[in-house]
Amino acid sequence: MDKNNHHSNFYLNIFLSFILFFSVGCRTTKKTVIINPESEKPIVEEVKVKFDFKSAKVLADKMEENKFKYNLLTSKFSAETNIDGKSSGFNVSIRAKSDSVLWMSFSLLGIEGARVLATPDTIKFIDRVNHKYLVCDYQYISKMLSADVDFEMLQSILVGNSVEFYGEEEKIKSFREEDQYVLSTVRKRKLKKVINKANEGETVNELVQRTYLDNESYKISRNLINDFSTNRTFDAKYTNFQKVENYLFPFSQHFEINSNKKILVDINYNKVEPEVELTFPFNIPPKYESIR
Repeated sequence: MDKNNHHSNFYLNIFLSFILFFSVGCRTTKKTVIINPESEKPIVEEVKVKFDFKSAKVLADKMEENKFKYNLLTSKFSAETNIDGKSSGFNVSIRAKSDSVLWMSFSLLGIEGARVLATPDTIKFIDRVNHKYLVCDYQYISKMLSADVDFEMLQSILVGNSVEFYGEEEKIKSFREEDQYVLSTVRKRKLKKVINKANEGETVNELVQRTYLDNESYKISRNLINDFSTNRTFDAKYTNFQKVENYLFPFSQHFEINSNKKILVDINYNKVEPEVELTFPFNIPPKYESIR
């Protein structure tokens, strides 16, 4: 890819940032605090809540049982991004067929600037501002971002679901933290030792993921990942849950990545509706230039 094109292309940078959120958030810390969605202020005092202990398998099953399910779905959200201190805002319309197609349209001031069509095998992207396009497989995107990317990640993170990586029960630990359940790749006691070592400047190669679940709905409220080997942190928070059909959907989402860049994205949905029939229009004009 031409470096100049990459850095001058607003919509391509935004699209790749979105994919990076999805890929890091699904696969892979600082001291954890729980955010009150109403005040957005950290709750530092201990919260004593009576709820039963659940094993990792039970929690994983509960999470799967309560995940957001759909066949055909349309949604719209506004997004505010901040990349290394530079802010921008835009709107996104989404059409999705579960496990099959994800269609996204990025617009600014009511004018479409980019469109994406993702299927399990291919990603297509057109930039209407710079008259460019990209058609590639997930291996190409994964190599570009140095992170594993697949279709399941894209559709799961957008609706607040988790990719199914909890199959090996013995490798996932469960515990309670304040008023939430936690599924973690590391035991709570070991986690404290790992964080202390990292804070003291010791070399740590652990990759730690914690998924926080509400103790009543078992919906994911937070996904916190720290790759100590690369000093990269991913933090996703899901709030403002509302019912869509029979399932809860997080209408407010906050993503943060700290690596070689600091990237923040705030998403607020204003429409999430199931559909009976959808089309996924995507056409690359003949005069558009390939980014590859």
